[in-house]
Amino acid sequence: WLFLCLAIILTTIVISVIVFLLVRRFVHVDILRRHHELAGFVIGVLGVLYSVFLGFTIVNSQASYEKIISQVNKEAYLSADLFRITEAFPEKVRLEMRSGINAYLRSVIVDEWPLMYKRKESALTLVKLEELWKPFYDFQPANNKDEIFFAQAIQILFQFNSARLQRIYSSWSSLGPLSWTALISGGIVLLTFLFFF
Repeated sequence: WLFLCLAIILTTIVISVIVFLLVRRFVHVDILRRHHELAGFVIGVLGVLYSVFLGFTIVNSQASYEKIISQVNKEAYLSADLFRITEAFPEKVRLEMRSGINAYLRSVIVDEWPLMYKRKESALTLVKLEELWKPFYDFQPANNKDEIFFAQAIQILFQFNSARLQRIYSSWSSLGPLSWTALISGGIVLLTFLFFF
């Protein structure tokens, strides 16, 4: 990343110097001075408009990022709650439930995270989620205590399902082509204007 950043900065500096020299070669300084007052006013207005748009874009991106982090945290908290509540079940069932939770979380980290960048979800993680439900489908509460903990566990599982979907679909949000076009073209117009001072 460091070399990439340095390459971008150095390339931008070289291009800027070349463009500056080309403009000064073909446009005389006296012509530029005559239009200085008007150009200064125009660039001031354009600069303010562009900075407001850029500010809104940054705030919107930050809000989207925080929403995704919130969804990831919610899923993590629910998995911890589910892991904790399995303590109330018999050992054989508890081990099966915890094994399912661990397999699902491992699949999220290894399989689903890289795919979310490509706006996809993992079919393997979905299978692991279905396998996570299986011990809960098969469990038969033996007493009142089991019924209470089982009902709570099922409620957490439903919330867990929703948190996964919200995490996936929230991660797919982006600025959109119109915003990117406005940001890039606005930046180009402002930078081009600077060469004529």
